[in-house]
Amino acid sequence: MNTSKIIGVVVSLAIFGVMGYMLINDNETTQSNGFEEKQIVATSAEPSTSNTSKKEALTEEEQKVKDLKDENREFAVSNLYILKCAPCHGDNGKGVIGPILFGKSEQELIKKLYEYKEGKVKNSMMAGLLTNSTDDELKLLAREISNFGK
Repeated sequence: MNTSKIIGVVVSLAIFGVMGYMLINDNETTQSNGFEEKQIVATSAEPSTSNTSKKEALTEEEQKVKDLKDENREFAVSNLYILKCAPCHGDNGKGVIGPILFGKSEQELIKKLYEYKEGKVKNSMMAGLLTNSTDDELKLLAREISNFGK
């Protein structure tokens, strides 16, 4: 046999050995805590009837929003801004993916928001976000963003 064939056989055996080890290790883990895994699957697959788990899930969601709201902010922002605007425009309106909103007037912002919502300015992301937004939400967002840094 030539050297390259020997190296190929050794590498193949090593790969099969590692795969076998991983398979054996995975089976032992599944067998040792299989009840917990099945319980988790069953819990997430079946709708919960207890109010406790609904409260815990809601508490986790509220905690995530709170964590997002508290992360190194220059100033306080609303949950509405965090959910609708911050992913693209940043926590402070200074842009991430979307354009900078910081420093714009309330009138300028509300005009632009309505243009997106009505489809006058083509942007599928903004249209998707604003289609289900009420006029009051748009006005609140425009007022909040215009006050950034003041």
